[in-house]
Amino acid sequence: MVNCGSSKPNATTAAKGTESSDSICMQPLRQSADVAACLGKVVTLIGPATQSKQPTVLGVDADVEDALTDGADVTVTGKLEPYRIEPTPPGAPIAASRGPGNYVRIVDDTGALAKATR
Repeated sequence: MVNCGSSKPNATTAAKGTESSDSICMQPLRQSADVAACLGKVVTLIGPATQSKQPTVLGVDADVEDALTDGADVTVTGKLEPYRIEPTPPGAPIAASRGPGNYVRIVDDTGALAKATR
């Protein structure tokens, strides 16, 4: 379990349904398995960037330049926000998208995707 949402040493994520007084994850996240525990919190992700329909770091949508998708670790800091893409209704025009499902993005103070750096 990751120390997320608490400034106390060795603290773990609050139980589901409880609120933490902090909104910052105290340790950088280096595994995609730790992302769900920090939704709604400001975090730093460290890991390789992938470039597909939507660039990601640790499976989280981020603003990643093509040059940073060479397999080396990048860093991105922002607030983790969950979002959902609904299925296209039958008979509706089909547009290119990554498909329906639940996703997570990391955003900066303006609400735009946070930018990855080295």
